Amino acid sequence: MKKNLVSLFTVFGIIFYSQPLFSAITICPMNSYYTSCNPGYYLVYDFCEVCPADTYKDTTGSGGCTPCPYLDDVQGHTSGTSATNHDSVTDCFVLSGTSFSDISGSYSFTNNCYYSN
Repeated sequence: MKKNLVSLFTVFGIIFYSQPLFSAITICPMNSYYTSCNPGYYLVYDFCEVCPADTYKDTTGSGGCTPCPYLDDVQGHTSGTSATNHDSVTDCFVLSGTSFSDISGSYSFTNNCYYSN
């Protein structure tokens, strides 16, 4: 079995390769880049980054992260720095000790209050 040999060479940081006998030369860029990010990540220039604190992203794509919902004037929070802590609205919560009042009286969360779908 005869193997085809490939010729590689670099010019100005671009890798070129060619196959022998009547093959065209193909240009391959040195760096590849992202065009879409998984849930919990957002696109920053050409790279995927974990969503920032107090945000989430529950879809795949190039869109940005969504701020956690507000309860009255208090924004929800997220914990942790991994994408699994930022890939759903259910990762958002109102902190324990947060107090509110309404027409019926005042109340305070004794535990973190997580959002649900």
